Amino acid sequence: MTQDRFVETIKGMAKEYLEKLKALEEQTKDMTPDRFWRTVRIHGERTLDGFRSVQQSCLRSIFLDKEKIPEDLREGFQSLCRYFDEMQALFWVTSDRYFSDVVEQKEATKKLQGDNHEG
Repeated sequence: MTQDRFVETIKGMAKEYLEKLKALEEQTKDMTPDRFWRTVRIHGERTLDGFRSVQQSCLRSIFLDKEKIPEDLREGFQSLCRYFDEMQALFWVTSDRYFSDVVEQKEATKKLQGDNHEG
């Protein structure tokens, strides 16, 4: 890959990231906390499924064609996968914490307020 193609690829990926971020922010801006959580979880699961599919394909190629693939490229891809797994863990922990701290608390508050008005 030439330097120009490398730079263009990085620019394209950055642009695509910003477009996806803007679209997700727009899609979720007026959602209730519960709907927001469910939407983000579903989106996260789809993204994870897509990543795992590509990851398996790449790993298969990398390790079946050992003679053609430099060792540093195999190690780099494995590191990339490890970093993705760390980001995934952060996402799921944050998502679960958001649900318990925001969604469940809001539902508990509504229930408590409803109980207070009845009694």
